[in-house]
Amino acid sequence: MEPVTTISLASVAAVTVSEGIKFLYAQAGELLKRWWDKNDTQNSTEPERINLELPEKAFDGRLHDPVVHYDVLRVTADELETTYGWLAPYINGARRMETGDAKYLALADQLRTMLEAVLEQTITFKGEQRAPSGTRIDATMKIGTLRGEATNVDLEGAGDVRSNVDAMTVEEGGKLTNVRVRTSKP
Repeated sequence: MEPVTTISLASVAAVTVSEGIKFLYAQAGELLKRWWDKNDTQNSTEPERINLELPEKAFDGRLHDPVVHYDVLRVTADELETTYGWLAPYINGARRMETGDAKYLALADQLRTMLEAVLEQTITFKGEQRAPSGTRIDATMKIGTLRGEATNVDLEGAGDVRSNVDAMTVEEGGKLTNVRVRTSKP
């Protein structure tokens, strides 16, 4: 999958980006609040399921059973807080949200990227040229000796996949596939 750049956000309608970023900004604030509250009361990094629906008018696709991964948030919290602070003038109206403003787009993309990491799901704006919002696939397979066939990920359509296969031995005639992607034909 092609990496997302701020250039892809520049091609999305200004209203979609501004409404989407306002939403993501609010969610970042909620995540930071959860993190600060959690750190004040306990040091657990257990994942926590949350209720979060992306507004259809700004985003393509939907999140699937979103979970806050506190182990990721622990690593990104300071950067998320800094980005949150830098975006504040755009959100509160002191600076205009314009898709031609490279700094705004870079900050918006950085905020989105950090939220994607914490939620382990893609977040895609309407009109953006990337896979729809939704679950990332993380798969790991460890095999001692493979005598037949094995596939770590068998995916139909598009998606964001991180796959790792570790095999000690694949015997003659054995077939090991890391990721198989099938496309449906119209």
